[in-house]
Amino acid sequence: MTRCKLTLLMPLLLTSGPLSAEDGVPALLQFAEQYSHQHSVSPPVVVEKERRPSKIKNDNVIKVTPSAVKTQTERQQQKIRELERALSALRDAPPVEKAVDLSGLLQLIGGLRQAISLSPDERRMAELIRQASEETAREKQSAAMSLAQVRALKARITDLQAQQRVLLERASQAEAEQEKLARIQQRLRQDADALRERGKLLAAPQTLKTVTGQQSYAAGGALGRDILKMLDERKGWGIETDRQTLLAGVVDAFAGQYQLTTDVLAKALADSEARVNAARHQRMQHQSERDNAYIEAFTRGKGVKQSPDGFWFRVDYIGAGEIAANAQVDVVVKEMLTDGQVIQDMDLNDKVLSQPLKDYPPLFRAAIGQLKNHGAMTLVVPPELAYGEAGFPPKIPPNAAMVYELRVVDAKTP
Repeated sequence: MTRCKLTLLMPLLLTSGPLSAEDGVPALLQFAEQYSHQHSVSPPVVVEKERRPSKIKNDNVIKVTPSAVKTQTERQQQKIRELERALSALRDAPPVEKAVDLSGLLQLIGGLRQAISLSPDERRMAELIRQASEETAREKQSAAMSLAQVRALKARITDLQAQQRVLLERASQAEAEQEKLARIQQRLRQDADALRERGKLLAAPQTLKTVTGQQSYAAGGALGRDILKMLDERKGWGIETDRQTLLAGVVDAFAGQYQLTTDVLAKALADSEARVNAARHQRMQHQSERDNAYIEAFTRGKGVKQSPDGFWFRVDYIGAGEIAANAQVDVVVKEMLTDGQVIQDMDLNDKVLSQPLKDYPPLFRAAIGQLKNHGAMTLVVPPELAYGEAGFPPKIPPNAAMVYELRVVDAKTP
């Protein structure tokens, strides 16, 4: 067989292993002769030399890109598949009687098989690629583990921050409790000091058994109540007084030995009186404005009348049955300021005032005279008919108009 025919048959004879006896040499020869008859003049075939992947030298290490190796391998596998199809066609071809020497073909096939196998450098490059892939996988795994550790640390930091906030809140609460205890201890010390001072002023038990001692103690008690009433009244005007210090001043006055000089005492007393008078005047003015507005609104109401005695009233329920002048009258009264503040509520406290009609103060005797038995009414009383300029400390300020809700519980004639 000529070199040209071998060249034409070469793509069809490459297989994955050596030829066996079953392959049939005559079939190859017959196919070659038929191919020769069909192509009497065979043009020369140019076989392109396979390009090996370029070698990149970097730091004495040969690197081949994975894409180049893959492309070369695919091209060689394609050639193998073509040769397998050609070999299958030769097996199916009719036998020929002419023998042919296939040693050259076998050598050529061996050379092709050696050609498609990787060279040592290529195998080394493939191994380097495999090692690089494994190293990349290990780095990815290490990065994933590091990321998991970072997330765990962040969660731990969040927990620690929450614990820190709880501890800070507890510390703040502890500081508040400590301050509260300190205030309690200070108050207890003050109370103890006051008790010690009071002990010095206590009357001897034997003195209180005498008439003179009892009278003196009663006078002191009345004086103390007047002082307390004065302090409560001033408190209603916005003037606060330190009772312990005031008591110390009383004791020093009785002892005749003051802790302040005369000029300081005089100035302090004048300043105190001026402050009290200013507060009292301001409170009275405010009270008067509020009372006048209330009275004006009340007098415009339906059924409101003014008594000849000077108060305004509205009969809420007239009742039934005349009340005799000598009747025993039971009443309940609710006393209020014009701002709605309740001073006394007999009905709420289950209290009933029972006495002859003639014993009631003129104001209430005149009001009851407008009702019948079991009747009810509302009264608005100006300051001059109530508590006047003095008021009734600590709840009723000076010059306060009063509001009363009066109800006759029962009236009985003896």
